[in-house]
Amino acid sequence: MNPKKKLPEGSVELARQDDYLLIQHTFDKAPYYTIFSFFETSKGTRYIARGASGKKLELVRAEFERITGKKLAL
Repeated sequence: MNPKKKLPEGSVELARQDDYLLIQHTFDKAPYYTIFSFFETSKGTRYIARGASGKKLELVRAEFERITGKKLAL
């Protein structure tokens, strides 16, 4: 586990639930979706990629809903 100090360049937060974020960013010049968990430290927020990542929002959203246990309205 190697927490990151910041999210990928050009990230857009699509959803936040408890300690999880659904982020859209660019990978190989195409939209890419990733789930991150985050936590606060004395040196700032740290992010860890968690669960599904991919080019299809529907699949990543389903995994986000499975992890958090709550439906999203995107």
